[in-house]
Amino acid sequence: MNRTIVMSIRPHYAEAIYGGSKGYEFRRVRSRIRTGDRVLVYECTPISRVTGEFRVGDVVTGTPAELLALEHSAFGHAEIERYLFGARVATAIEIVEAVRWKKAREWQEFLGGRKPPQSYAFFEE
Repeated sequence: MNRTIVMSIRPHYAEAIYGGSKGYEFRRVRSRIRTGDRVLVYECTPISRVTGEFRVGDVVTGTPAELLALEHSAFGHAEIERYLFGARVATAIEIVEAVRWKKAREWQEFLGGRKPPQSYAFFEE
């Protein structure tokens, strides 16, 4: 069964996701996200709204060096390497079918009284 996840992503990364230049979203820990899950993109400050979504393709767990090799685009390679530095095990989440919505929505619609997650949170529909 596929789940829906609200994931916090910085605006410049969200732009790259929607534009197709970012193939993976990286997390510094082992993730519970699975292939087929739906990710709602919550763009952090200054946007502070859910702006679109993508489907999860492959989910790969490994060392930072192994995961960095998956990102073939030139987008932020050095920035991703700095982000993953020091992590023992990290996760690469493949971005599939990314869509920016015509109208951004308030995060409270998805998380109720909870605050936006630092990383991600499961959304109960």
